[in-house]
Amino acid sequence: MMNKHFHLSVKNMRVMLSCLQNLFDLVRLVDPVSTSLLILDDDRHFHREPYTCFRIWDKPYRCSNCISMDACLHNTEKMKYEFVGKDVLCMTSRPIYLDMETQSVKVALELVCCVSDASFLHKPDGGKSMAELLDETSRQLYRDELTGAYNRRYFNEFRFLHKGQNRLSSQLALLLLDVHKFKAINDTLGHLFGDRVLQQVADTLQSKIRREDSLIRLGGDEFVIILTGCAEAEVLPKIVELQAAVSRIAFPESDGLQVTIDCGYAYTVHFQASQSFLASMVETADKWMYKNKKEAIQYITPPPASI
Repeated sequence: MMNKHFHLSVKNMRVMLSCLQNLFDLVRLVDPVSTSLLILDDDRHFHREPYTCFRIWDKPYRCSNCISMDACLHNTEKMKYEFVGKDVLCMTSRPIYLDMETQSVKVALELVCCVSDASFLHKPDGGKSMAELLDETSRQLYRDELTGAYNRRYFNEFRFLHKGQNRLSSQLALLLLDVHKFKAINDTLGHLFGDRVLQQVADTLQSKIRREDSLIRLGGDEFVIILTGCAEAEVLPKIVELQAAVSRIAFPESDGLQVTIDCGYAYTVHFQASQSFLASMVETADKWMYKNKKEAIQYITPPPASI
């Protein structure tokens, strides 16, 4: 695993790529921010071919498990398997700085080889192949078992930044929500009923957001929704829509229980992929959610300023 910055000139990178191409089925440089391939024109220059890196996997948009983005965000080597038709491809990505005359450009070096072991694809009678199980396990790592929402691991690894998007956006709204008086629901109607409430709330919230947005369960009855690439003027109407949708959830056996959610939010046009910045947004959203709770406000009042 890498733990320091690795710098190469364009000239030296050309030499390295030439050597690596004799060892791997595919070797390429990727800019994961713009999902583009980097083509080295000569010993000093390169150009980008945008929105092309994911085409090799026969996908219409960026991979949900984009390891090159993860590698560059966390400055460490990452590995995954991709399944294209009947082929199983093992891919490694590591961040590298290309040193230019006036700047250094952070890119990802991707090394891909085909896995030829037939046992990897073999399906036992009525079962799943090792490849399918590996793919399924990888997806489950980022899902909350109860609600099907994404989990805290997904949140902490910033995977919401590139969900369903081919170019990253620095505009981002973080909505922090919890179920109003959820403890009382658990205490009076039982934990199994409380689980049903959380499942229904998650399903309702998920149905009201876009493909590129993320619903995340932090724990208990606390959820986060990340709205990417949106204007701040869109946030409050979306919160009102979410609160209204949840309030319409019906539980006939509960003697008229009406479920509602409390909400606060934080907004930024300059998101930084750091734990401290993410924590500051959660803190802002949390502060305003509890202010609204204290004042018994259901439809949210906004925080004083964007981050």
